Amino acid sequence: MVPVALLALWMTVAPPWRPAGQPPHEGDTARRLRLFIDIEAAHWVGAVNPSTKGTTIEHEAVGVFGRSRAAIGFGLGWGLSEHWLIGARGDVVVFPDRDAAGDPTLSRGGSFSPFVELLFLRSRSVRPYIMARAGIGAFASFRHTDGAWESRPRRVIVPSVGLGVGTHAFITEDLAFDFGITLDHRFNIRQRYGGSVGGVVLSDGKLVAALVVGFSRWF
Repeated sequence: MVPVALLALWMTVAPPWRPAGQPPHEGDTARRLRLFIDIEAAHWVGAVNPSTKGTTIEHEAVGVFGRSRAAIGFGLGWGLSEHWLIGARGDVVVFPDRDAAGDPTLSRGGSFSPFVELLFLRSRSVRPYIMARAGIGAFASFRHTDGAWESRPRRVIVPSVGLGVGTHAFITEDLAFDFGITLDHRFNIRQRYGGSVGGVVLSDGKLVAALVVGFSRWF
């Protein structure tokens, strides 16, 4: 029922809060609901490794359209004005990784990130923007050891902060092509294993740079 309801919302010609006889123009954002979906067209991942000698960033992965990392995002936004947009984005991600012992892992999970956008070029059909967001996610990692995948995953909580730049290019007054470049710092809070001390530990982190493309339906 949920996909059917979303499809019905997507196909709505005019929302109930839009005054009759006042159709929007391409690029209008004030008092408009934004429903969107996007994918990572390209990405780079760097491992952030803190140590007593300082923090280092090591190249970990690079890929396009699902190679080494597959991610899809979706969400809602609301235009507070012609220049400010607030909203929230969820994503689902699957990617290979390695644990501290060097064993390969397969991680899957997702995150939820409220965001705010500042849009430029009022009265234009192409609206560049800058964006800031912060969120939290959860991932499960399955380790491959002794020729088989472990049945019990290791779980990690992932707070994150991010920035981005991009544009909403309106194809019509209600449909826009979205293009953006984002950079997120994701912190990994892992369960502490081994020894006599339990609990969790902030073990490492990731820098994720991505080229994101998608579509928005504006109501």
